[in-house]
Amino acid sequence: MKSPFFTETKEHAIALITYTHTNCKDVWPLYFGQLEEHLQIPSIAFSNEPPEEGYENHQWIKYNDDHPYHQQYVSGLEHVKEDFVIYAQEDFFLYADVDVKVLQQYADFLENSDYSYVRLIRAGYSTPLNKPAQSNLYEVDMGSNDAFSMQATLWKKSDIKKLYSHVKSEKWLEGDHWNEGCRQLDIKGVFAYNGENPRGKFHYDSRIFPYICTGIVKGLWNTNEYPQVMRHLLKKYNIDSSIRGERTVYGQRGNKSTVWGVK
Repeated sequence: MKSPFFTETKEHAIALITYTHTNCKDVWPLYFGQLEEHLQIPSIAFSNEPPEEGYENHQWIKYNDDHPYHQQYVSGLEHVKEDFVIYAQEDFFLYADVDVKVLQQYADFLENSDYSYVRLIRAGYSTPLNKPAQSNLYEVDMGSNDAFSMQATLWKKSDIKKLYSHVKSEKWLEGDHWNEGCRQLDIKGVFAYNGENPRGKFHYDSRIFPYICTGIVKGLWNTNEYPQVMRHLLKKYNIDSSIRGERTVYGQRGNKSTVWGVK
């Protein structure tokens, strides 16, 4: 794969931030195991409780479970030294190596522009390719419902902190308040698209940050959109998928009597 034609000027400090909770700790072995195998930048987890052992290669920052979501996230950012952060969740399962060189190029692009983020996947309801901002980067329609997305995204740390502090979302949920917050703060972003194939109804694969988008849907393992990759990972980490259940068709909902760990 050819990389975009950016001219890299310096090494940027980038960290991946995972927002998680102990009610999803059954997912941690798979998620963090794949990070250790495929990611070569610092990994930081925001959690209500750090694990007792087994995840020493990741920095854990504890948040107060009684605080609202925005406060949990912003308080965690206070302890992050890197200038650029990748938003992630514990069900963004990597299945191939992350292209760190291109991440560096994206960080350089952000530093030298007034854009706030690079979404590392083409996803959403309105993602036209008619406004290129740079090679393989396209402007997000900030007037649409895709202005903000809880997908893997490289952010200027200062701008995501500003957005969270402004929106003050009480819970971990996408919604119009995030999109409106971006518009009020004049935040704008781009998304990366390198000709990848569509995956599911509203997103595409990502060559730069190859992850399952998302690995758990309605509390169920997402074997609908990623049948081969998901079942391979479940087998690799010796996970009994019957405990959560598998989402094999669209619209399937979790059974509360058997599914646990749903945020």
